[in-house]
Amino acid sequence: MELQWVGPEAAEEIARIARELFFEVYKYVSDEGLEMFIESCQTPEKIRDQLTAGSRYAYILDDDGSRAGYLAFEVDGNRGHFSKLYLFPDYRGKGIGGKCMQEVEGLAHGMGADTMFLEVNCLNTGAISLYHQRGYREVDRVRGREYTQIIMEKDL
Repeated sequence: MELQWVGPEAAEEIARIARELFFEVYKYVSDEGLEMFIESCQTPEKIRDQLTAGSRYAYILDDDGSRAGYLAFEVDGNRGHFSKLYLFPDYRGKGIGGKCMQEVEGLAHGMGADTMFLEVNCLNTGAISLYHQRGYREVDRVRGREYTQIIMEKDL
C-alpha cells in the first residue's frame, strides 16, 4: 500500500472516484441525500477549495500500483481531522484501511496534532469496527436528515 499525494489538478478525478464510491458505500442513503452530500464537499470545485485551505488528499495505491481508493485529512492547530477514507470493494478487509490510518496519524502528529477525529455514518459498521480497532472512541452523535453521524476521536 502506498499513498500518492495529489494537488488541485486531481480534483476532477477525485470527484469522479468519490461519486462512484459514495453510491456504492451509502446504499442506505437516498440518491437525493447523496447528491446533496456530494454537492456540499466532493465536487471538483469543493475539493480544490479544500486543498487550497490545507486539506491533503491522496490516492490509495495497491502494491501493484492500481488505485484502491482515496483519503483526505487536515490539521488545525493540535487537532487532526480524518475527513475521507474510501476503498473500492475488492480492497476492503485486507488491512489497507488500517495502514492508511496509521500513516495519516503519523503525518498529522508530525504536523502538530495530538488528537485525531472523524465522523462516520452509524450504519457503516465495517468502518466503525476499523476505527475501534485503531483506538478511536465515540465522543458524540449528531442526528442528520437521513442518518446519525458518530464522532470518534483518538489521542495520538
